[in-house]
Order: sequence, then structure tokens, then C-alpha cells
Amino acid sequence: MRCSLPACAIAIAVCAPIAAPAQIRGEDHQARHYEVIDLGTFRDATFSQAFGLNSGGHVGGFAATADGSLHAFLWTRHRGLQNLGTLGGPNSFAGGPNDKDEVPLAAETSAADPNFENFCGFGTGHICLAAVWRHGMMTPLPNLTSGNFTGNNGEAVGINNRGQLVGLAETGVLDPTCSTGTPGQLERFGAVIWDDDGTAHELRPLPGDTVAFAITINNVGQAAGSSGACATTPLLPIQLGPHAVMWERDGTPVDLGSLAAGTTFNTGASMNDLGQVVGGANTAGNKTIHTFLWTKERGMRDLGTLGIDVASIPGGMGGVNNKGQVVGQSCDANPLTAQTPPHCRAYLWQAGKMLDLNSLVPADSPLYLNIGFGINDAGEIAGYGTEKGTGDTHGFLLIPCDRD
Repeated sequence: MRCSLPACAIAIAVCAPIAAPAQIRGEDHQARHYEVIDLGTFRDATFSQAFGLNSGGHVGGFAATADGSLHAFLWTRHRGLQNLGTLGGPNSFAGGPNDKDEVPLAAETSAADPNFENFCGFGTGHICLAAVWRHGMMTPLPNLTSGNFTGNNGEAVGINNRGQLVGLAETGVLDPTCSTGTPGQLERFGAVIWDDDGTAHELRPLPGDTVAFAITINNVGQAAGSSGACATTPLLPIQLGPHAVMWERDGTPVDLGSLAAGTTFNTGASMNDLGQVVGGANTAGNKTIHTFLWTKERGMRDLGTLGIDVASIPGGMGGVNNKGQVVGQSCDANPLTAQTPPHCRAYLWQAGKMLDLNSLVPADSPLYLNIGFGINDAGEIAGYGTEKGTGDTHGFLLIPCDRD
């Protein structure tokens, strides 16, 4: 099914009395079944992805337009996919909104990047800026400065209910080692927190590191992400750093550790208001990546994978709620270079168990669920999946049938 903006944006597989899979029968009384809402696409296009949601079930993400560019959206039941546009360039993307429907963004301008970089991954050569959607308009946010230098590019990725945003921005400092981590990248970058008035503050990396990025911020003002050297902290195709970091409210960086000594990638991706952080970390020998849950009391805990899968990652920005439920993606052993790519499925982790979300929706759901990106305290989940009839990628919203 292809849905148009806005009226056709909801395709519902209603809650059905399906039998609970064997792994969630019995004592796991918290397992839920879900209603599936296909968020659809913009008119005359076939692609959308959802990257987060607020407590009201409003969803942020991006979708293809008729000319093939990608635009950020805000989805609500009333308006469907609202196209948030760009800053004059061809592309933009959005994270999940806060409860005021303020949206963190990265959007291209019409100006060419003087260093010919691909900071936001769109491949167009345009400058890309962090921005916020607020009061019905998109406003760019400043980049970082270092001495007499000011960076060209930035991204806002997360936002809290206080209007604070986090992400990353270039500093203007050229570093020839950056292209080792991200081909074509010339400038160093730092983790940023923007106040609700747009003022930018750098979140300093861990001692000995030179670059950092933040992905998530909770309503207390704590943030999480990763730091490292420019050569060891790639930004594309996804942001991965060697040292998982949580920043306290005063900006103090806290090293979250690792699942095994000597590993290459450890990144905090989401955190709740209790200060619990979920992220992705290499296992021993850098053999694969597993989702972790970090708490101040227990440190970093490996959440494993589904069944015989070999890898898992958490959803970004809002992948853990205040009940400790985590959503993400679990994948099998097919390598990324294989003709048959890895088979990946969305998961829900709760009460010590990881469950395949596809087993918790009706069999006639229009989508196969590939990844959960965000979960709110009502248990609603946003992510994206594959439309069974066409193979197109669509964003989704899952509504728990049992709200208790």
C-alpha cells in the first residue's frame, strides 16, 4: 500500500487475539500485542523511516519526496506526514519530537560545502546544519568555534521537553586523520548541547580524546553519545565511537566502559530520565556488536540478541523508556557484503528477555518490522519496516493492545 499526505497515511492492522509465542507464555505476563500503524509516505513516493516519538505518539523521521530527495517529517494522527522541508537545500532528516512537537533536525542549505564534505550523509556536497522545528518553522542552530575557526556543518539529533537539543557540529579545526575514520571528512567535530534559545555549548570529550558526538538527551539534562580520535570515530554510515560517554548536567563526561577490554566501538544511543543508557558495544575481539544497558549501579550489561542472531543494536534517541523497556534491531550472521544481506528484525527487551516484535503483531500486518527506534512510557513504539506487498520501506507506529 502506498499512502499519500495526509489523509491516507494510516493503515491499521488491528489488535487480534493471536496466540502468544512459546517464549512469552507463562510467567512473562508483561508481553504485549500491538496494533500496527503504517505511517505511509509522501505523495508519489515509496520510502519513509521513523526515528522517534513523544509521549502523545507523534513521530519524527524522514521520507522520500517525488523528486527523490529526503525531507524530515512530523507525523500525527490528525495531519499524517507533515513535510518539514529544508533550509534551502535538497535534503533533511528529523529525530523524535518532544511533547511540544518541537523536532531536532539536520537540513541542507543551498550553499556548497567549501571542503566538499558529506557530513550528513546525503552525498550532495551541500552544507548541512543542525536545526529545530518550533512554532511551525525551521530555525538553524549555530556550529562550534575553536579559537578563530568556526565549523561548517552540524546535526541536531535529540531534544528533551525543556527544549534542549543535542547532536554534533564541526569546530573548523582541520585534522588530516579525520578522513581515516570518515572518508572525505576534513574537520574535527564536537558533541553539542543547544539551549532552548539556540545557544551552543560543547560537551567536551573524555580525557585524551579529540572529537565527540551526542545522540540523546533526557528531561533531566543528561546526554549520551561517544568520543574518540577523529581517525577512530566514523560518522558514516552510522556514528560509532570508541568510548561510550554520558554527560552529566554540568557537562562532566562519564566513561561508561565496555563489554570487553580493547574493543573498538562503544556508543551510547539513548537514555531515560533515570539516567539509564542503552547503546551498542563490540563484544570480545571486536567480533560483533551487541546492545548494552548501562546503569550507575551495575555498569554495562550485555542484552544479547534474538535466538541465534549474532548482532543487535538499540534504537536511537528514544530507544529506552522510563520503565526500562528497550527497542532496537537484531540481525543474523549474513555479512554486509553478501548478496543475501543480513536478516534483521525489530526487538523489544523487557524484564530480562528479548522478544521479536513481529511475533507480537497480527499475522496480517502490512509490514515486516525491521527496527524499533523509540519507545515511550505508554509502550508505543516507532521504527520502520518492509511493506510485505511491495518491499518498500515504511515508518510504523505500534500501539499496545493492553495499555495496562
